[in-house]
Amino acid sequence: MGDYRVLQGESLEAFNEGISHILNRWSAVRTAVDSMWGGNNSHLKAQELIADVCSWFAQTRGPFYIDDLKTFIHEGMNDAFDLEINDGSDQDIAGALLFIREECLNGDFRNIESLRDASHIPNFYPRMEEFIEFPFPPPEDTDRQNINSSESTIVEGTSANNSVYETNSDSVNQPS
Repeated sequence: MGDYRVLQGESLEAFNEGISHILNRWSAVRTAVDSMWGGNNSHLKAQELIADVCSWFAQTRGPFYIDDLKTFIHEGMNDAFDLEINDGSDQDIAGALLFIREECLNGDFRNIESLRDASHIPNFYPRMEEFIEFPFPPPEDTDRQNINSSESTIVEGTSANNSVYETNSDSVNQPS
């Protein structure tokens, strides 16, 4: 067992809110819900994923490892929406969640407040880097493409009969 601090009170509440904002802004979740890849209850499956991630943090005894969280999120997306995330965005999401957890532990809620403020703007889904003030620039990944550019982020479904659904910002294989 490692040495870790526990979120409590206002910090725990803010962190859980941050989890919700981050996962709800993730293009993979938005596309899966909008396309109803989890069936008629896709919105509920997204909310269950958020609750599961909150529970993962509550039940996991530190230290927290990004690869463990990434795997948990990856498997959750596969279970809920039959999606296989191959663009590395699950790692980005895991990193953002661990980062805001640390901020909440330190009583710093500025990024949570930025996410909260942005949630009031309809259809506004910028990249997490535009809202979370990392103390260092996020690493550039030449294999991954900027979802705000005209290029595509790739999320692949696991069904054998997938068709490709494309928008200006995302390319997603849709389960049949």
